[in-house]
Amino acid sequence: MGAFPAKMSIVEKLFALTFAMIAVGVRAAITEIPSSGGALTTTITVSEYTYENTAIGVKMKLRGYNVDTTSLDTLQHGPTLRFKAGDTVTVTLKNEMATCAMADCTHPASGNGYHYSQKTNLHTHGLHVSPDTGADDVFSTVEPGESGTYTYSIPSDHAGGTFWYHAHHHGSTSLHAASGMIGFMIVEDATDEVPSAILNADEVGPLAIAYMDLAALKSIASESPGEVWTSADDSIDGGYKGYFVNGKVKPNYDVKLNRWTRIRTVFLATDIDAIISHNGATNGQSCEWYLLAKDGVYVSPAPRALGDGKLYLAPGNRADVMMRCTGSLGTVTVSAEAAAKKRRRSLLQGGGPGGGGGGGGGGYVAGELFTITVVADDSAVTTGENYDDISQFNPKRPAYLMQTLKDEPAGLPTPLTQSVTFTAADGGCGVNNVQFVDKDTPLGSVALGTVQKWTVNGNEKHPLHIHVNSFQLSGVTDASGYYQDGDWHDVVYRPTGVTIDNYYFMVDRYAGKKVVHCHFLTHEDKGCMAFYTITGAEGTTVSGATASAMATLTTTTSDLASDGTSTTTTTTTTTTTSSVAGRATMMLRGKWIYLGITTTVTLFFL
Repeated sequence: MGAFPAKMSIVEKLFALTFAMIAVGVRAAITEIPSSGGALTTTITVSEYTYENTAIGVKMKLRGYNVDTTSLDTLQHGPTLRFKAGDTVTVTLKNEMATCAMADCTHPASGNGYHYSQKTNLHTHGLHVSPDTGADDVFSTVEPGESGTYTYSIPSDHAGGTFWYHAHHHGSTSLHAASGMIGFMIVEDATDEVPSAILNADEVGPLAIAYMDLAALKSIASESPGEVWTSADDSIDGGYKGYFVNGKVKPNYDVKLNRWTRIRTVFLATDIDAIISHNGATNGQSCEWYLLAKDGVYVSPAPRALGDGKLYLAPGNRADVMMRCTGSLGTVTVSAEAAAKKRRRSLLQGGGPGGGGGGGGGGYVAGELFTITVVADDSAVTTGENYDDISQFNPKRPAYLMQTLKDEPAGLPTPLTQSVTFTAADGGCGVNNVQFVDKDTPLGSVALGTVQKWTVNGNEKHPLHIHVNSFQLSGVTDASGYYQDGDWHDVVYRPTGVTIDNYYFMVDRYAGKKVVHCHFLTHEDKGCMAFYTITGAEGTTVSGATASAMATLTTTTSDLASDGTSTTTTTTTTTTTSSVAGRATMMLRGKWIYLGITTTVTLFFL
């Protein structure tokens, strides 16, 4: 593109650049839809399209949400839905995929395996909402040519955080999610939930970091009876294997020198995990990053130093970090690293998923993910909370995320124990020696109003995901310090050397079906899934469960030792306020960050 005319204003130049990007097939920004007046109502359309990227030699028939036909060199990801606690979120899912061309386009006799490629539904991953019909019901079906409506009543005390949604129809979950049928959900932080330095920080993201094997995706499609799109003979030119971030290969994002930036991430893959780090501490940019939240729940205290500077993520895990670069201007590379991990053939390589003591996915693949360019700060004021060391804090907690739950405090019901083990079953993976049967056959039950204390085995090979409730880790041993007692997750795997004794959660508010499965979604499709019936009266809460106010500590990020520990622990309770104008300014800056990059839609491999 030639130079701008000399008399163009900066606004005109920005619009010209945006339209030029669209003209060459580059999506300017991930669409973001905010709630208004306590409600968010939107339609998400599923359709088939042909992705073509000449730079990596790929032409691939995929499926996506709200496909933008002007940017088919970008993997098509759904809009980011941003709302608040207490809002009502209504999503109409419109299925425009072609109907199945075969009379036997049903499912294997066992009910497991790849099938139903043209049918879909919607799962809100990590939200504390009802799993009942019309809400987060993963056993619902939206047939080709039809629409389904999902209504999520977000609790008034729902914690702020990074969540996401994806297709979850059993038998087609991996094919659809791997094609890009995913999107983010952001629950906004309340002004008394976290300090204003966090509320008002610049943001990059949310970023979907996905490892994709296009030939493996085609293999999944070819095993689905009656699959009429991705499995076609001409569906792939080149077998690309590598990382995408928001649908692009090695995109770049800008952060301002000396200024804190919040980066929201999710990792997705068919059957690998990820160890993620950056080189900004050693290449002149003097960058530091601290862990803020895992799986949509703030760590406590936050931010936390990362002892080895690394994020350890399984498919579906989210990590929010606070990053600041105080050295020179320049480029920082964020990468995934290789690491040894025992494994056998994965499902995509023709082998069974194995059990707790057998096969399974896992392993790590090295590669560059994205770059961060440290740019000069043009802000009128370059001092204050956006630049100072951040004080550690304990976030405001709703009762369902009671931080002392793992300590089994007096006043709460005595925890009920259960054991969940990923085992070999019927030639594949199962839960407690059983593969998924159907939507009417539970593995067991849990009662509303109870505290659950689970032991889990086999999740060093099969990442554990539980719907409806996050769970709290207890009895953790981890030399890296990434996993700690009291952390909350909704997906967890155990890298080599990590032990976790128990997983605590409260069964509150929502009756229905609590799904438990391996979050290598290829394994889930093939039967590594179960559900527990949640019994009791809808709305029942746990007696004695209490919320807690946000409190700041006297320690700051500069006080944190390299092993992630802090030197002082004195706390003072505070109330945080945030000006609407300041928040709007940060939001606008976040928007300019999105417009300034040439990447958009995210592909997720789960």
